[in-house]
Amino acid sequence: MGGGSSEPGGAFASMADSIMHQLLSKDVLYQPTQDIDARYPAWLAANRDKLSEEKLQQYVQQHQYIQTICVAYEGEPDNFTLLFSPI
Repeated sequence: MGGGSSEPGGAFASMADSIMHQLLSKDVLYQPTQDIDARYPAWLAANRDKLSEEKLQQYVQQHQYIQTICVAYEGEPDNFTLLFSPI
């Protein structure tokens, strides 16, 4: 079998990994993630009374994850394990 890898599916896995790294790169996701982070507090304040406590806590946790990702992009933008460990 061709593909340049000794493992079955190795070439596909390598290609998929490369594509994922490109899609998750700072160049692609940092600005939209910052935009979401900036909008979250106002949205939470406006919708706090409309949400159950459980849903509110889920959204608060999501905002914390987004903040963690922003900090990771600022510090180690190529460390994908660190970037997406909260997810």
